[in-house]
Amino acid sequence: ARLNGLDLVIARLGPVFGPWEHASGVRPFLSPQTQALALALAGEEVVLPRALAGDWLYSRDAGEALAGLLHADQAGGGVFNVGAGAISRVSDWCEALARLRPGFRWRLAEAGEAANVHLTLARDRAPLSVNRLRALLPAGTAEPLADCVRDHLVWMESHPTAVPLRRNSH
Repeated sequence: ARLNGLDLVIARLGPVFGPWEHASGVRPFLSPQTQALALALAGEEVVLPRALAGDWLYSRDAGEALAGLLHADQAGGGVFNVGAGAISRVSDWCEALARLRPGFRWRLAEAGEAANVHLTLARDRAPLSVNRLRALLPAGTAEPLADCVRDHLVWMESHPTAVPLRRNSH
């Protein structure tokens, strides 16, 4: 970019979940939130390997941040981390889902028990530093967790073929 006088902005995405996530075959597992929601819609109990803490970014919030970077006049080039900038847990996601769907059951796996929600990371990750993004764009309009769960649930129910239930189960 410097050699050719280009204003190049690189968006480094953290873990994204939510609407338009689908089983494309590019990655071994969909987000744990989407896996849990698919199991819930199938009437199955969700068993998480652990609380699954991470810098989970809702897909609609990711889209808003990317559009903001695309249209920003003063980006100045370089790398922008696009993440929630804070830790949330998939277990919190499941609790919020249980409030919306009273028959939904979930729990953490017992020692030695196999989980039915999978993650490719052996351990939780720290949040991305999104200070540069926040300095450029107005305060994020990240949706509260319950609203994300409700929105994702509606999307999944209206796109039943987007997420096959047993694609990569072990």
